Formats: sequence, structure tokens, C-alpha cells
Amino acid sequence: MRADAISHLAIAAISDVTERKRSEERATLLENAHAKIEGCQQLGMPAAVLQRAGGVLALNPLLQTLHSQFVLRGDHINLSDPSANAAFLQALACLNSALIDQVVGSIPVPAADEHSPLVFHLLPMRGSFGNTLGILVVTTLDVLDVPSAELVKILFGLAPAEARVAALIGAGLSPRKAAKRLDLSEGNVRTTLKHVFGKIGVSRQNELAVLLTKLALH
Repeated sequence: MRADAISHLAIAAISDVTERKRSEERATLLENAHAKIEGCQQLGMPAAVLQRAGGVLALNPLLQTLHSQFVLRGDHINLSDPSANAAFLQALACLNSALIDQVVGSIPVPAADEHSPLVFHLLPMRGSFGNTLGILVVTTLDVLDVPSAELVKILFGLAPAEARVAALIGAGLSPRKAAKRLDLSEGNVRTTLKHVFGKIGVSRQNELAVLLTKLALH
């Protein structure tokens, strides 16, 4: 067999393996995304799984109750408020960018029909083979607290102990005070915090606090 024919066969085999791995990874991402929005449902939070182009792959029942503030056209979500919708579409476009942050966008949505104002948060789930999904989480606008440890665990895939430390540090406690609250050593808390930073994608305590404040619960 000629060398160029062997080369073509090798390239085809590599492409086939890569595509198979990409498909397997996408299935795993989608399964994890479904688990996240189901967890949000249990915590009383509307949520959905979006494709990179903005198509809705799944949404929990709570999101379906917000019809006054968004409309579902085909398989795409559009916010009723034009300005909010423009910001939402811009955030969706960032899912296709290699420079996406842990939180792509937090879009304020004005009150409508006696419903409270909301914030639509878009968080990316990225794989190694170009797969990207968006998790849409909806919270109220009028709360300045930080989310519960349970929500932090669900959204960022943290261990329970990591989520408890993240929630306390995000609320503004120092590692020493968090250690006292959790009945742990300060060294233990600082080590756990390093793991949290690595998983969430931040490098400082104030960055963690800003991130969690954006996801504040009502």
C-alpha cells in the first residue's frame, strides 16, 4: 500500500475517533446539565440548558411559569423586554468564544404584569472537543445575599465541603472566620479554598464573592 494511502487511512481513523469522543463528551455534558437544572428546580430556581446557538435543549417546570418575561419561539428563548433581549443574545454569542468566563452574562429583566424583576444568568459548560452548553439560571434582582452551599455545589460540581467553604468565603468571611464557623482548622479551609478556585475558575476571594453575589437567591 502506498504511503499516501496509509496516511489518508490514518487521518480518517483519527477523525473517526475524535468525532466519537466528541459525541460521547456531548452526551456526558448534556446529562450533567440536566442534573443541574433538576437541582435548581428542587431549590426553587427556574433553569434551562441551551446550545451554543441559543436553542433550548431542556428547561425545568419553574422556567415555564415566567411567560410574562420571556417567550419561547420555536426552540429559542427571547426576552420580552427588547433591551434585555439584546443583552441576552450578546451573552449567548459569547458561548461560541474561546474567551468565555465562568459567568458569561447576568442580564437584568424588568418587572412585567406584577411579576418581580429578574436576572438571567448564563453559565458555560465546556468540554475538551469543542462542545459548549449554556446553563440559564434565573434569580430575583432585589437580593444582595449569596447563594446557598447546595446551589454552589450543583452549579459548579463542588464536593459538599468545598461548597460550604465557597459559600462562606463568598459571603465575605475570612478563611479564619469560615474555619471557626465550620469547626475546621484555618489551614484546612485554605487548602479547600484552593481546590474551589481551581474548579470555579477564579484566583482570589473577592472574585469568588463577586461571582456568587451575581447568583444570589431570593
